[in-house]
Amino acid sequence: MYSFHLIVIALCLIALLSCNTNTIKYLVIAHAHNDYEQKHPITTALNHGFTSLEVDIVFDGTHLIVSHDGENLDTKGHFEIAYLVPLLDRLDAKRTPIILLVDIKNYSDQMLAQLNAILKKYESYLVKREETANRSKKIQIVLSGDIPREQVIKAKANEFLFIDGRMEDLAFDYSQQYMPMISMDFTEISNWEGVQKPSKETIRTIQKTINRVHQKGKKIRFWKTTETELLWRTLIESKVDFIGVDNIENFYATFQ
Repeated sequence: MYSFHLIVIALCLIALLSCNTNTIKYLVIAHAHNDYEQKHPITTALNHGFTSLEVDIVFDGTHLIVSHDGENLDTKGHFEIAYLVPLLDRLDAKRTPIILLVDIKNYSDQMLAQLNAILKKYESYLVKREETANRSKKIQIVLSGDIPREQVIKAKANEFLFIDGRMEDLAFDYSQQYMPMISMDFTEISNWEGVQKPSKETIRTIQKTINRVHQKGKKIRFWKTTETELLWRTLIESKVDFIGVDNIENFYATFQ
């Protein structure tokens, strides 16, 4: 009997250790905000079931650098080698395509041409605008930041670039094929920090904003949200599509 119990325990431990956290399913798209700043970029997010990652890039005139600003660029990694290739190496054919939100910090036509040249080398792995339903691809690139959205959308050369829109872009009725999501600063609609129970007016405002985006057939992401369980659960109940997270382990522990 004793040995039987040991066998059962051993089998349970093996099952636990072999569990693939890539199969974790959240009720929203878990988005790793500024993922490159994590102690273990890419790995931590993917191991905790996140399906959207964010990377900031700066163009130094020659290279695309992973950075939030223009300081000390010579000490920072190149987007292609330091982030894109390692991300591709971690993905497999069975996984739902990852959303890679590329936040442009200093837009220029030259920068965009450089980005397109890099992405072209990996086109077999990237979702194209005309094939959003192709689940055999590994990554959907969504461009964010202060960018000329209409110009980027109209240029056929940007075949791998989807757009992260803003609330004012809803007026233009851009197709989901080009602009699948809308992002906005949460503090523009509420100063609620997720500590105390939200007022009914706060709930109505959040819901109204989310509904407005959904009525246009797009997903919505807020930024500048505090990281509390109450705020997370409130947004989920309000049918938000993305939740941006810095403390990945805490989010995982909350919903598992």
